[in-house]
Amino acid sequence: MSSETTRRVLHAILPNSIEPSLFERIHFAVRKAGHVIEYAIFGLLLFRAIRGGRTGWSWRWALGAIAIAAVYAMTDEWHQSFVPSRTPSVWDVLIDTTGAALGQVLFFRP
Repeated sequence: MSSETTRRVLHAILPNSIEPSLFERIHFAVRKAGHVIEYAIFGLLLFRAIRGGRTGWSWRWALGAIAIAAVYAMTDEWHQSFVPSRTPSVWDVLIDTTGAALGQVLFFRP
């Protein structure tokens, strides 16, 4: 979903009387929360894939999942540089990587 698609959905949900600056802050927060949630789930799935049939939790597996998610986030932002309706952002890579790390923290069980 591009920023404009998210904007249209929020306009349909939020009241028309909302102040434009508040709308923009909500729009920004929803888009960035999407990054965090998406990459937290992605990080968990990567962890499970790396762990394979083994049980438990390992720092190596968690760091591997975060690293793969970070590389994927970088390539995704690079890809966005070729899509007219998208803009790449280093900040989004950092937010995505933070989401993947958050997924590991939520899944951590010694």
